[in-house]
Amino acid sequence: MTYWIKRGGRMFGGVVFFGVLISLLAGARTIDNALLLRALSIALASGIGSWFVGFIISDIVLKGILADFDGENEAMENLLEGGILQRFQMMKEEFVPGGEEMPFVNVIKADEGK
Repeated sequence: MTYWIKRGGRMFGGVVFFGVLISLLAGARTIDNALLLRALSIALASGIGSWFVGFIISDIVLKGILADFDGENEAMENLLEGGILQRFQMMKEEFVPGGEEMPFVNVIKADEGK
C-alpha cells in the first residue's frame, strides 16, 4: 500500500510539474535562458507542493478504501500498517451495540460446542 501511496503522489506531482512548465513556456514568444530558468523553478516548486498534496490525498483515499473492505487477512494487514487500521477496527467495535462484549464473528453457540 505504501508503494501505491508514493506512486500516487509522484504521478500527481509530475502531472502538475509538466503542466505548469508547458503552460509557462507556451505563452512566451522567444525562449531565453532567464525565462527557461524561471519556468523550471516555478514548475519545480509547484511540482513539489503538488507531490506533497498528492501523497496526502493518495494516503487518505487508499486507507479509506481499505477501511471499507473487510478482507480475510485483516489481522495481518492491521499489523503491517502500524496499527492504524487496527484502531479503526476498534473504533468500529465501540460503536456496535454491545461493543466488544458481543462479537458477531467467530462465535460458537452453546448448543454447537457440545
